[in-house]
Amino acid sequence: MGRAAAIPVLEFRIADLNAEYRGASMASLMDNAGKAVAREVRRRVKGAHPRAVVFCGQGNNGGDGYVAARELAGHFHVTVVFAEGREAVDAAGISGGALKHLEADRSVRKIDWSPSRRTAVERACRGAAVVLDGLLGSGISGPARAPYPELIALINRVGALKVAIDVPSGFPFAPAVRPDLTVTIEAPKVGMTRANSGRIVPVRIGFPPEAWTHTGPGDLLLVPRVDDFAEKADRGILAVVAGGPYSGAPALVALAAHAAGIGLVHVFTPERVADVVRRFDPTLVVHGLPGGEVEASHVEGLLAEISKRRCAALAVGPGLGRARGTQDAVRLLLQGLRVPAVVDADAIAAATLVPEGTLSRAILTPHAREFRLLSKQPAGDSRDVKTRKAAARAAAAAHRTALLLKGHVSVITDGRRMKLNDAGVSAMAVGGAGDVLTGLIGAMLAKGLSPFDAGRVGAFVSGRAGEIAFETLGHSLKPTDMIDAVPRVFAGHLPWWGGKP
Repeated sequence: MGRAAAIPVLEFRIADLNAEYRGASMASLMDNAGKAVAREVRRRVKGAHPRAVVFCGQGNNGGDGYVAARELAGHFHVTVVFAEGREAVDAAGISGGALKHLEADRSVRKIDWSPSRRTAVERACRGAAVVLDGLLGSGISGPARAPYPELIALINRVGALKVAIDVPSGFPFAPAVRPDLTVTIEAPKVGMTRANSGRIVPVRIGFPPEAWTHTGPGDLLLVPRVDDFAEKADRGILAVVAGGPYSGAPALVALAAHAAGIGLVHVFTPERVADVVRRFDPTLVVHGLPGGEVEASHVEGLLAEISKRRCAALAVGPGLGRARGTQDAVRLLLQGLRVPAVVDADAIAAATLVPEGTLSRAILTPHAREFRLLSKQPAGDSRDVKTRKAAARAAAAAHRTALLLKGHVSVITDGRRMKLNDAGVSAMAVGGAGDVLTGLIGAMLAKGLSPFDAGRVGAFVSGRAGEIAFETLGHSLKPTDMIDAVPRVFAGHLPWWGGKP
């Protein structure tokens, strides 16, 4: 993802977490951000020790403000206003570290906001040449709550130069600060304009390039939080059409989806293997299809069942086999489908035969041999990432679909956007690992993610689960070991997954 154009706020938050995962020090990034803001202020405000007031919230945006205040202190008379008081700042967090350094600077005046201190704050603002807004960053999920609306209104009344850090506090909701200048971190955020942000100056603070180009734990922010009153359908219901010649594949897909927090999985598989699939786990809901293989005669009933069972997505392909009747069934199923789908393994060949536009709500997950079948072109050597990126992008654009080209470095693209995934270990090169990936992607589709986003989340979770399992099992790793590790991936990077705030 390029950084010149505006990026969605969520993508910035994802990159922020992925920067740390890729080795960037969050304390160093905060230090760089605060210094960049101070540098931009000094360029615009001259004179002998002008006055500056810095409004800081308790989060990382406030931490950037602490650093900026410390940097300005040698040139300005600085007052810092703490919106929720210094005691609200997490002393163990990176903002706490920045605050500790600021507290040591006795030249900086410090005011813990309260209604009783309003007059003192207003007096400081009246004599200020510049006011810095470090109250709220890009992570807010709704309109600002007390005490922030009152402070936002106070800043907006000030006649001094108003400078927002990263985004105007309150953005994109109302009320919001109306700055003259916004020093935005790394890139402008979608929705920022001259009207709501003043002059927008992007500053680079040291994000590794991989924070933007590769998957990481930040991508898990795309996973919708489960509401306390959620029902099965709210967590996602997935249909799986798989199996026939093989019985393990449909079970692995379904179990991986369950590990990814799905509400319910309906497995549709030929009656010949249905009982075997049922015996994998008593929680699997298995519907037997007459005969030994999926056939075209099953499609009308399958489509009706997918609708009746309120399935929000379909995973199709693993273990189906390449019989002509099965390929016809997959083609008809994809053409009649009204929900997103992850298309894997034996279903990929059939996907090449559907009318143009049929796959616009799908993601295909080929390995190198399946990719050649899909695109009539080689995927390129597994070490040649540049060639694989170009090949995957071209194939996705040609079929108007999302695509995940599996490999040591997997490529996820919809023909426009692209992410690379290097999470994983060579021990994952084992039969059934692809079925786990299919189940994870299917679960994300059923939870409402776009095909591209489901692919990037599924790829990272699959690879990271493999890494976790490898730590204990080494090259004895099996697909079921990956499934067992999946909950640890989610809980390790999404506090709410384990019931934490």
